[in-house]
Amino acid sequence: MKEMHTTLVTDITKHLRQQWYHYIIFVEIYADIEVGFMWESLRKITRNFYYQQVSKVLETEFLMKIEKKKDELLNKISKLRKKIDEYNAGLENRKKLYECSRKKGTLKEGLEMENNFRWKSASEIGLLK
Repeated sequence: MKEMHTTLVTDITKHLRQQWYHYIIFVEIYADIEVGFMWESLRKITRNFYYQQVSKVLETEFLMKIEKKKDELLNKISKLRKKIDEYNAGLENRKKLYECSRKKGTLKEGLEMENNFRWKSASEIGLLK
């Protein structure tokens, strides 16, 4: 009983609560002393211990999980940005190629020829060359 009154709530462990539980049972059974008030104290201590453990989990583990998820998402974002940069570089190369071929006129001529031949038969296209 004295140990229950002198131990700080932050110093209580699962093992210490189990030890107090067994002490109370021992006194109740072998000393035939009324220990209802001790059971009530142990219930309150257990409740406070539980809330203390939940608080620790919420403060540490929950925040660590959020930080880990945040880091994973930032990593994914950086990978996606790299892909976007690669696609933009490829797009720029294709635009340069298009501009270069357009200046030469080959692409323009080919597109016009395709447009002209669209509604002709294959035999007519072969004869026109």
